[in-house]
Amino acid sequence: SISIAHDRSVSVYAKKKLWKSLLVISDTKANPKFISFPKQSVSRLKKLSQLLLLLPKISQALEHFEKLLAYNGYISMRQRRNFTKNHENILSILRAASDTFGQSLKLSPRVQKLLNADETIEARNTDFVAKEKKQWAPYFNQLETNPLTDAQIEAILRDDSFTLVVAGAGTGKTSTVVGKVGYLLKKGVVASDEVLALAFARKAADEMRERAVARTGENVSIKTFHSLGRQIIIDVEQAKPSISDVAIYDGARNALIASIVAQMLSNPQLCDLITNFIAYHRYPAKYLEDFDAHGKYLEYLRKHEPVTLRGERVKSFEELLLADWLTLSGIKYSYEHPYEISTSSRRRRQYKPDFYLVDYGIYIEHFGIDREGNTAPGIDKENYNEGIEWKRELHRINHTKLVETFSWERMEGKLTERLKAKLMDHGVKFDELSTEHIKELINQREINQKFVALLSDFLLVFKEGQWTIDEIIAETDQQITKDTRTGNFLKIFEQLYNRYQQYLEERQELDFPDLIKKATDYVANGKYTSKFRRIIVDEYQDISRGRQKLIASLLQHGEDTRMMCVGDDWQSIFGFTGSDIRMTTEFTKVFDEHQRVDLDTTFRFVPEILKVSNKFVQANPSQLTKQLRANRPQIGRSIALYIRAPNDQEALKNCLREIEERRSAKKRVSVLILGRYNFNEPANLDEIGAKFKMMDLTFMTIHKSKGLEADYVVLLDCNTGRFGFPGEIPNDPIMKLVRPGEEQFEHAEERRVFYVAITRAKLGVVIIADADKPSPFITEIKEFPEVHTISRQAEISRHKCQSCSQGSLNLVHPRRLNGYPWQCTLHPYCDGKGKMCGQCVDAPVVNGRCLNPACISNNN
Repeated sequence: SISIAHDRSVSVYAKKKLWKSLLVISDTKANPKFISFPKQSVSRLKKLSQLLLLLPKISQALEHFEKLLAYNGYISMRQRRNFTKNHENILSILRAASDTFGQSLKLSPRVQKLLNADETIEARNTDFVAKEKKQWAPYFNQLETNPLTDAQIEAILRDDSFTLVVAGAGTGKTSTVVGKVGYLLKKGVVASDEVLALAFARKAADEMRERAVARTGENVSIKTFHSLGRQIIIDVEQAKPSISDVAIYDGARNALIASIVAQMLSNPQLCDLITNFIAYHRYPAKYLEDFDAHGKYLEYLRKHEPVTLRGERVKSFEELLLADWLTLSGIKYSYEHPYEISTSSRRRRQYKPDFYLVDYGIYIEHFGIDREGNTAPGIDKENYNEGIEWKRELHRINHTKLVETFSWERMEGKLTERLKAKLMDHGVKFDELSTEHIKELINQREINQKFVALLSDFLLVFKEGQWTIDEIIAETDQQITKDTRTGNFLKIFEQLYNRYQQYLEERQELDFPDLIKKATDYVANGKYTSKFRRIIVDEYQDISRGRQKLIASLLQHGEDTRMMCVGDDWQSIFGFTGSDIRMTTEFTKVFDEHQRVDLDTTFRFVPEILKVSNKFVQANPSQLTKQLRANRPQIGRSIALYIRAPNDQEALKNCLREIEERRSAKKRVSVLILGRYNFNEPANLDEIGAKFKMMDLTFMTIHKSKGLEADYVVLLDCNTGRFGFPGEIPNDPIMKLVRPGEEQFEHAEERRVFYVAITRAKLGVVIIADADKPSPFITEIKEFPEVHTISRQAEISRHKCQSCSQGSLNLVHPRRLNGYPWQCTLHPYCDGKGKMCGQCVDAPVVNGRCLNPACISNNN
């Protein structure tokens, strides 16, 4: 090789054999002289000349790069990108030359590192972490009672622009946060007033602050998001904002919304809008053709339980449409009024047509068929149409007036229009209700509460996410927002929102989302200058879209401000308040390139609890995958099911006795008694506690227990049902407009709630479920080899309903020896029922056969 050019920083070489007739004369002092050059190599010469002319700038870039590598800290992504941006042209030419000349171009090792800047910085950062870990070993070993784990140290030292620390239950996230603060301050990376740590609750912020002071001796800024928002507003406005009662008390907010709705009803146009929504869209109606099985349709009805404007529970959403239309048309009716002629027999109950118009002697029957007489899936077409003919013949024989309506009329959007024409043919007169009468209907307690609750929930998440109506329309499918129900609701909500904001402005008050929004705007428009260089967010999995915007504005307007987010998507259980799990599971989309460190050792619970909880929660594939290991040794079996028989009143006491047997002599233990809802709290807990004097018993809901731990956990009432676990109170689909990332996986958030419950325990968990209606979570974990049953009074005995094949038969009337004590969980929409087996007295008898496969009666 012959040296073509030389600089004290840069050397470029070309092999002679590739240049053929090229003759180059050069030394380290003289300028290179090109003697001859073939035509076919002109393009190469141009690129080489370009490279030689830029030698001074390459030297300058190299100088800056080496200065960056000498930085006494972790080189952040932002620093790396700023360097790349400033020297983009030089790096581009170097890469082009490297691609053109390949191995024939030899760069000095220093320039080669510059060319591969990303790999060089990554290797340098890895080396930096290793050296810091060794140098700061005494600090990391003495910060807590036990030395910090390698993963905790890695999370502290990888001080990148964006770092996601995935901290599973009991993995020492608070120790990591405190360790990070102490390291940054003691090393002198930042001053104490340049660190901001954010927690979601005041209690959590106070505890973190106390622990940071105790461990580091420094008093850093540890705030809730709301207190940060308040402080930013005070700094800009030099005045303390007033917080409205509607922000503090749910009852006050709901009362204000109800009052605003009442005001809106005084406006004729808004009154029509609200009336239309409540009359025809207050339920997220679905119809038989929307389901592939009749049982699933009945299950949907059971969850929503459609009730008319007059307060009657009806058996379908089509019947609801008809009933409410009749009411608003001023036509008196009786729902399922017994037919005027007796039809009952030993095989058939008394015929009850859907509606009876009391002033006209007219019966209305609604038939669920299409134009060709086809029925929905799961309904026998032949039997159903035979039933239709039987009813028609009955009316013909008895000369009673029958008006028929059909599902196909609703499908074609003509149901009430055609009914009106049919009734007019029978001389029925219509007298539409007055505005005052409509207001009375809307203000009925159940109707008003549901409507206000939907508006209140939507308002809360809408504001927490800093949404606008235009953003919602842009974010969602245009067809969805044009849908009659959704479009109607958004029009109502926009009017309500404007009045709600006007109320706050007139009172010169803010609610909590306004604190965040106003602070975000002040940071974004430069009215507030952030001094924070490090931001640490605790419980990041609970972040909302609005709070994320505040963090983003602080990061964007700070010079090399860096952030560490600590959280666990497996414990994201506050979606109903506006938290968005996608901020964690899709962290890359939010912050582009980032560091991810998993805290992989749990110090809280034993391996058995770890195995069961991990396997259970990871059934949802949309969550982050991670591997945890337990730091505690296994002591006996730790996950137990107590299957409660129908008459068992001693379940909790028996579970506590189980714990008592495992308790070490003379050692007190803490027991968290957890319920999905407040009403799960045992009425006689104090009395029970008096009998177990070596146990500290505490009841709370699972949501309130998050962040806590106890020696043992007893999880109550893990049953199926509307207020079971998982709860079956459905979210209105309208909420998806402000929660567009809501997961499709069934019971996704409820599954995480269950995970949070069982991971509060250090030593053991006992779960109570009713034998005849266990939660699907119980039937799932019962198959885990680590889970054992401690109750011998009963075994899980879910008996599938033979009528709908979707629900199960529950023992609703355990003392009813005759008749039908067993009833389908989808009652009253499903008529499935069963008698008590006289042999095993433990299962229902349906069609003459006991559903207990082990019952001896089945062998007779």
